[in-house]
Amino acid sequence: MNSRDGRQIVISGLGVVTPIGASVEEFWASNLTGRSGLRTEDRMDLSELPCGWMAGLIPEPDKEAVRARWGADGRSWGDCLLHAAAEQAVSDARLGGAQDGPAGLVWARVWPGPSGSEPADYARHFADLGDRHQTLGDDPVAVARYLRDKPLPLETVDLSRFPRELAETLGMPLIATRLEATCAGGLRAIAEAARLLRSGKVGMAIVAASVSRNTPYVLSQYGQLMALSRWTGPPAQASMPFDRRRSGMVINESAGALVLETAAHAASRGLDQVYGRVTGWGLAVTPNLATNFAVQVRATAVFTNGRTFIGKSQYRNIWGINPAPTQPTNTSIWAAYVARFGPLPATGQVGFQLRYVDPVSGFAGTPVNVASSFTQSSLGVSFSLSPAAFGGTLAHATAAATCVITPGSVTGGPVAIDYNATGIPTGCTYAFSANPVASGSPVTLTITGSGTAVAGSSTITITGNFGTFTASCTQTLTLT
Repeated sequence: MNSRDGRQIVISGLGVVTPIGASVEEFWASNLTGRSGLRTEDRMDLSELPCGWMAGLIPEPDKEAVRARWGADGRSWGDCLLHAAAEQAVSDARLGGAQDGPAGLVWARVWPGPSGSEPADYARHFADLGDRHQTLGDDPVAVARYLRDKPLPLETVDLSRFPRELAETLGMPLIATRLEATCAGGLRAIAEAARLLRSGKVGMAIVAASVSRNTPYVLSQYGQLMALSRWTGPPAQASMPFDRRRSGMVINESAGALVLETAAHAASRGLDQVYGRVTGWGLAVTPNLATNFAVQVRATAVFTNGRTFIGKSQYRNIWGINPAPTQPTNTSIWAAYVARFGPLPATGQVGFQLRYVDPVSGFAGTPVNVASSFTQSSLGVSFSLSPAAFGGTLAHATAAATCVITPGSVTGGPVAIDYNATGIPTGCTYAFSANPVASGSPVTLTITGSGTAVAGSSTITITGNFGTFTASCTQTLTLT
């Protein structure tokens, strides 16, 4: 490896356990062939949920292999996944024998909560709660004594021996940091490991993350937020984040690990090939996101042409106090509809559903439904046309003159504007540079004279139309 800057951060080891592969080689081959790890979640009854019927699940043979290798008393399933991915990454980076100095460890394990990682954990948890209540009732002293004397499930206390066990495996001390950043946990861990390497405190860092929490409790919380996919087609197509048909995320279980090093540290070990470099990172926290209260507004518009448009927007109160939700504006619904289907019909029905959502507790208030009729004129849609003066001298023989028409802003656009021109002098022909033209884009009108044209002045009217909306402008043309 040739690097002129020994402080560069390189990626020297990889490890994964995922629904489409329990090794880097299998995972990469699955990606190249388009293999999907999504399936219908049939381990529990989700028929009453409004979403979340698909999941990305690690195949049972791969789970059994991980449990056989890493399962142990006092080790949660999330920690087993971390160990499996980290072992691959360490081996891939050829980290053998004792290493000099401490290494870094930045890890993220999404806590599944006391109901566990899988439906069977959830069933055991509530069976235990039922037995406790049958035995102790609601006596707080007896319950406290019971909890003190009974070992609690690992998911309940959220403790982990992963850092200590990994340090023992590597034979070196670790400067360990655990992050809890939910969806951004893995990327945040990479950034923090890079920061630790840049500080000079370590020459190598291991990054690991795992998540596994497919239980009725977790799915019900996401269901209240309507955050999960509502896809009912083939499971492989349920996760489509960049498709206009996307309808939410898909719960997944997986783990991944990387070994990061400074280039100098890698070179000192004789490493001559790396997977890539970490050249920069960033973190942003804004008041609009750092809030405990949100208002979710769902808008459904049913139109006379039979089409239905469903839109969702999130309004957040910065301070979390006295939230004042507003309905999506008519024009915002119009804009969303036009972007998907084209011009609006003349009339229709709009239904709003307001729902208060607390993303911390998952509590969702009772939906408030409001329905109203609309016409296009009530949407506040308008645009104008502004022509420049005709350029060039139009002789009544065969010369040509041009005029550029620029449309004003179209509320909720873009849309396609269809142009027409009237008042063209007898014996002349006209053409637009393009027709129709997207709103916001200028169009050029060219009028060409002929030997039969009569000299004099004419008033040209240029009209732009989309749907039932019309704007027009006039311009004077002189033939010599």
